[in-house]
Amino acid sequence: MRRWHLVVSIAVVLASNSEATAQAKSAQPEYVGRWAHKPAWCKNRRGTSDEIPLAFSLGGYQGLDEACRFEKIVGGSGRWQIFQVCSGEGDSHSDRVELAVKGNKLTMSYQNGQKFQFTRCP
Repeated sequence: MRRWHLVVSIAVVLASNSEATAQAKSAQPEYVGRWAHKPAWCKNRRGTSDEIPLAFSLGGYQGLDEACRFEKIVGGSGRWQIFQVCSGEGDSHSDRVELAVKGNKLTMSYQNGQKFQFTRCP
């Protein structure tokens, strides 16, 4: 009988941990993840190619030559206005960018009118 209670207790703990993990993932903005300019780039890793995906976290992203830290994020539900500070190749700058996610596509729009589209990597 004690063994049965132990098994049930372990199962409850495991189930609640996976539920908490799933909730934490769903609480992240949709932009978090790896995004590639071309879907074929998803298989590439840093050090193997210059054609690598951008790796977005909650607070910024890392590309091949540049890393950007999000200083201020406004929005949600698929669209965010972001003030970011970026550095790479001996240079640093700050700017505003809009991220918009629709399905497996991310559009990054800059104030100067430049737009870049990316596909979510699996």
